[in-house]
Amino acid sequence: SPAASSMNFTVFSSPVLLRHGQVFNHIQHPVALPESVVERYADGQKLMAVSGFDVDMVRRKADGSEERVKLNDHYLHHYALFLGEAESMHSMFGHAERDVAFRRMLSGCHAMKGTAVRAFLEMQQEKDEGRRRKLAMYGSASGAEFRDN
Repeated sequence: SPAASSMNFTVFSSPVLLRHGQVFNHIQHPVALPESVVERYADGQKLMAVSGFDVDMVRRKADGSEERVKLNDHYLHHYALFLGEAESMHSMFGHAERDVAFRRMLSGCHAMKGTAVRAFLEMQQEKDEGRRRKLAMYGSASGAEFRDN
């Protein structure tokens, strides 16, 4: 079979509106991957490997253009990124809406250690009679210290 080719794509979170001195530590609902990415893997014949990703903060101007947010303006210190098939993502976030303790595990240090994803997968493994859910967690406690600005 032919060698896999790499691709790059961009996904934006929901807007985060902050005032001076505010901290944002809230779960955002899943955002769909670009349709071209979904179509590439939709038939189940290929697996997607994430070989790298960048997290950045951008500001959208009134004209629709983007600019990087400088670290002396806003600072991204910690983040947790959940990636998975839509059904599994919606199931996990639905569970978080019903279970306050689990919802807390999806943010902060618990999220960065993958605690919530592991707990959810174990719970679903029993409930789904062995069906394997496809979820992964990426995160960082390093934040923006190494960002190039």
